[in-house]
Amino acid sequence: MRLFERLSIRGKLTLICMLTSGVALLLASAAFLAYDMYSFRQRMVRDTETLAEMTGSNCAAALLFDDPATAGEVLSALAAKPSIERALLYLPSGQLFASYLTAHGRTETLSIRLENDGHRLFTEHLAASHSVLLDGKVVGRLVIVSDLRDLRQRLTNFGLTVAA
Repeated sequence: MRLFERLSIRGKLTLICMLTSGVALLLASAAFLAYDMYSFRQRMVRDTETLAEMTGSNCAAALLFDDPATAGEVLSALAAKPSIERALLYLPSGQLFASYLTAHGRTETLSIRLENDGHRLFTEHLAASHSVLLDGKVVGRLVIVSDLRDLRQRLTNFGLTVAA
């Protein structure tokens, strides 16, 4: 407080302007960060749900002909997207039909199952579920589990940009 008292009027005005500008920049950065995280998460959800819908459609024939090997091959195509940790294809009875698990995927949560179409956000994962339909009839359910490393990387990059 004594430092502030020793400053000239010009110094006090400069300090007040700098503090006000700094707070405004921090608040604006926080608002941009919140919006960016929200929109990026929504995009991740939409992309994962779309991927589940497309992959599920490709697995419909394998479910119809009771061919888990073919379904596993279709699911293994998800290796092209590094953030996908696993994909689980269930029969309508709830029994696991086929699965895909990456090397970095965690097996202890292999049995994630969502009852309805949509998504669920966990602390470390995003799971999207989609009904597999054939001629309008539900023949299975596909659950795709993605890690959140892209979201964390984006947050880190944003934080470094703001700090710089």
